[in-house]
Amino acid sequence: MNTEAVRERLRRRLLVYLRMQSDQGDIPADTLRDLLQAIGEGHSLSSAARKGGKSWRHAWGVIQGASKALQVPLVESVAGGPGGGGSGLTEAGRATLEELRHCSRVIAGIMAPPGVTGDTHPLILLAATLESVETGLMDVISRTFFRDRGILLGIIAAGSGTALALAEEGRVDLAFTHAPEQEKHLVERGVLELGIPTMRSRYVIVGPAHDPAGITGARESGDPLEAVRRIARSENAFVSRGDNSGTHLRELALWRAAGMTPAPPWYRRAGESGNRAVLLEAAASDAYALVDQATVRRWGLARKQAVLYSDPADRPEELLEDLFSLLRVRSTAGTGDSRGYRYAGEFLAWLEREKDQLIRTAAVDSTGAALFEPCAG
Repeated sequence: MNTEAVRERLRRRLLVYLRMQSDQGDIPADTLRDLLQAIGEGHSLSSAARKGGKSWRHAWGVIQGASKALQVPLVESVAGGPGGGGSGLTEAGRATLEELRHCSRVIAGIMAPPGVTGDTHPLILLAATLESVETGLMDVISRTFFRDRGILLGIIAAGSGTALALAEEGRVDLAFTHAPEQEKHLVERGVLELGIPTMRSRYVIVGPAHDPAGITGARESGDPLEAVRRIARSENAFVSRGDNSGTHLRELALWRAAGMTPAPPWYRRAGESGNRAVLLEAAASDAYALVDQATVRRWGLARKQAVLYSDPADRPEELLEDLFSLLRVRSTAGTGDSRGYRYAGEFLAWLEREKDQLIRTAAVDSTGAALFEPCAG
């Protein structure tokens, strides 16, 4: 037996990454480290967030969650700075950054892919829908891909509309989105190459447990259009993503198909991005909202909140299918680096082979069950 070959195969299958526990859920340690490092270099929080491809709200949530978990502020207000000023590290923040750097070096030394040395590695940029980032899936995928291939996967978390816009502008090499009509349009225009269906979830409507609009009646008949009609006719509060994301686009498609035009004051846009933020805002205002099942299962619902409409198990409705696909930007429209186009192709081929195992194990609910269903093939 070639024991060295066995050890090598084992190393390529092991997955080691750091996450920090907090009351709001696990925090990717590399995200916290990179934000603290940028702030320590004199960047504002906004500038640090942009540097890491994160939204300001996401970055603020990471810093606040870590500070609360450690019971000490990590960032303080300061004047000036290249990013417009406003933030600096506290003594605790500097100590946290140093410890995160140390842990990262130890893990990198143990788990470095065979043959990968030095500080420079190939980099491809992927604009990924928020659901795949918020559930931790992209974190695991990027680490596993680097471990296997030594290629860095830079993740830009965004709603599907923004992700596809970045692809159209040639600012990324790949897009991972769940907006099928918009994806098809860009493929037909030659901006994107036909990608691979990767995973799926289902959309559901959540709302106050006492259901003032009475949409549970539509659930019994398996009619999601009647469910949104009842919300519109009753003018009960509805919180929309309102950000041109895949979830928002599907919500708009439901209103159109139902022949309804939602409008203020009962219909309003969420104050923050992401389905988790929508869940929280809907709970706080006794409002209805459209989200995906994965979000509900990952984060749960508030005490007085419930899933009020979901597909009958034996009659899935096409309008509520949530299909995620990975698409490569054509070389003529991409980042201008032909190597990026080639490496993106490597990632496509790699994910096609590995997606079943990754999707079933990387993003799970409290029982260990997969949040998403891998697509066949």
